Amino acid sequence: TPGDTLEYTLEFQISDFFTFRDIVINDILSDGQRFDPGFTPTLSLAEHGFGSGGVIALANFSVIDHFTGGAPPVAPINGTQELEFRISDELITGGPAPDCALCDGGGTVATLTYRAIIQEDFSDDFPSGDSSVDQGDVLANSVIIGGTLLANADVATPTGFVEEDDSFAGFSIARGELEKTIYAVNGVVGAGPI
Repeated sequence: TPGDTLEYTLEFQISDFFTFRDIVINDILSDGQRFDPGFTPTLSLAEHGFGSGGVIALANFSVIDHFTGGAPPVAPINGTQELEFRISDELITGGPAPDCALCDGGGTVATLTYRAIIQEDFSDDFPSGDSSVDQGDVLANSVIIGGTLLANADVATPTGFVEEDDSFAGFSIARGELEKTIYAVNGVVGAGPI
């Protein structure tokens, strides 16, 4: 319902057969929900047998408003809000990488978590024709992760390839239930069964 908090969890993996840099996640919240600035997104990571995690530095993510009244709204004005998480930048500023002389390989597994709040009203896009967020309305989230592939030989030379993957989640606001009971029989309130 409006005012409720949603928690989104994005899990991604990078095979140990590849070397990447410039990894960025672009996540789109549909109209009717907005990023919760009261909760700083978190990133946890398991890489080469080492684990790390914590809040993402404010410099490593952006919130871009594509809605009327956004600050400032960026085209297209379609009621969405775009979140950009610069994962590689976070890993660089988050501390030193593990010493891979000690690494036994294995892929990298990461989890990004952030929150959004369901709004009372849609700002720009409401297919139902009713601007209030209420029962039966559909809200969605789409995400793309991408990174530049590097040569494994020196883990520094770009190969010219960019690898991307995407995902999607959606839900609808629950509908209320209708219940019918007998109030009166022949004008007698609480007369019991007929």
